[in-house]
Amino acid sequence: MRSSASEWIVPGLVGLLVGWLVQPLFAMVLMAVPGLTTAAMPLAFVPAFVLAVAAAWFLAQRVVPSRRNGWSCVFVGAAVLAQFLGGLGSALIGSSGGLGRDEGTALVFFVLIFGIPMTLIAAAFLIGGIVLLRRAK
Repeated sequence: MRSSASEWIVPGLVGLLVGWLVQPLFAMVLMAVPGLTTAAMPLAFVPAFVLAVAAAWFLAQRVVPSRRNGWSCVFVGAAVLAQFLGGLGSALIGSSGGLGRDEGTALVFFVLIFGIPMTLIAAAFLIGGIVLLRRAK
């Protein structure tokens, strides 16, 4: 018989990781809202926390224990991809008059340094999670 604490440890950690990773995506959405200043950026924590709690609850209560690792990998892979898209989107939203030469060069280096590794990590987690879900009984 498994204890309740052991059923909540992995989902809780995955939920915290997912909430931390998707916070730049919510910050990008807040940056796009006209009239909000940078003082409102801590508000991105609220939907990230709600998503973290929802992911932990879903993994702990609604997922069969044999499929929990697969769904955890899928959630983390999607969160890593969301973090990259949030960072890329905020870099594009921050430039109001279009990209100049320096901004365009910086964006290329951002994609090379962060985009390729994060996309590969996200693909590895997503593919690994799908394989684990297919193998689960």
